[in-house]
Amino acid sequence: MAKNTIDIYPLNRDEEESKRLNQQHRMFLNLIKNNIIDPAISKDSLRAVADIGTGTGIWLEDVGKLFTKDSIPYLHGFDISDDQFPESSEILELSVHDVLNEFPPEHINRYDLVHVRFFVTCIREDQYTQVVRNMASLIIGSFAEPGGYLQWEEGDHSKSFRAIEKEAPRLQDAVNSFRGYFVSGGFSLYAPDNIEQACNTAGLNLINKSWYSTTTASAEQVEEIRFQFLCIFQQILRISCRDRGSFDTESNAQVAVEQQIDLMKASFDKGLVPDAIFCCILYQKP
Repeated sequence: MAKNTIDIYPLNRDEEESKRLNQQHRMFLNLIKNNIIDPAISKDSLRAVADIGTGTGIWLEDVGKLFTKDSIPYLHGFDISDDQFPESSEILELSVHDVLNEFPPEHINRYDLVHVRFFVTCIREDQYTQVVRNMASLIIGSFAEPGGYLQWEEGDHSKSFRAIEKEAPRLQDAVNSFRGYFVSGGFSLYAPDNIEQACNTAGLNLINKSWYSTTTASAEQVEEIRFQFLCIFQQILRISCRDRGSFDTESNAQVAVEQQIDLMKASFDKGLVPDAIFCCILYQKP
């Protein structure tokens, strides 16, 4: 972890979680029709690409596969922790960095594309302006022509889970606990709105904004979506129960979480598809 930083990321960083993250990446790519780079961006114009909160580096690895070996752009991943970095990579450079801090001078005004995905549990609601300002400093700019891009893919928890609330009312406690974690922790339920406000403040220009829902997934994707949903919900519910102090012992809290997860599994077995809403936002530096 970077020095003088506070890591508020709630999920694990072990081998099992790294495997889940990579599976989530594949699932999400299928959901957004494999547009790993927004169609508005010409990949041939990319000479340097950065990934913020890179985790295992899988997004950058897949970007590299879009190019022939001798034309791969400079690929650099940043994360507050190196716990999930690959042991080695032929095409990636990786750095430990807290995005709340300014980036080193060698990275300023360097990248044609800066990418971020699912950062909603990594920063608090009042930190978006600061984070976008720091990320925007990475993007190459020119007085003669438009500069590089910020591509951000994020969940909107204010719009998600409505199908669950409607079709499986007994899961309302689980949904409330999940959202309660965000509210009590100062995280955003309206991340896409926060991103837009911060990007506008930073002087970036909106190019594209697209919405996606897990309810439109193919039948082949549904089981993976359910698996991902259960994994994330279980980890967040454990933290939520612990932080609320609603139970006299940790074992009782664990029992309550397991009961909620069992209810979810039963609803999924009856055909319920968990609904999560995502927004893909593309901004450009003028």
